[in-house]
Amino acid sequence: MAYGCPVIVHEANAKGIPELTHKQNCILYGENENVIEVAVRTARNKGLLSQLASGGLATFETFFKAEVSMERVIKSGVIDA
Repeated sequence: MAYGCPVIVHEANAKGIPELTHKQNCILYGENENVIEVAVRTARNKGLLSQLASGGLATFETFFKAEVSMERVIKSGVIDA
């Protein structure tokens, strides 16, 4: 996401990372899907690739950038600033 690359993730990961949104910032695939087939299908859709790249980068900037993550950790009281 940080590099603006499309991300393909097993749907189980979305349970622990609620920021993942299918076809907005990643492609989520399930147990009955072949990840290679999902990747090929995704790679052939240039519009979707563009959406995933921009959506993923925006998600990274909003939720996972070092400054944002550290601020959340400090606010949670896990560590002192």
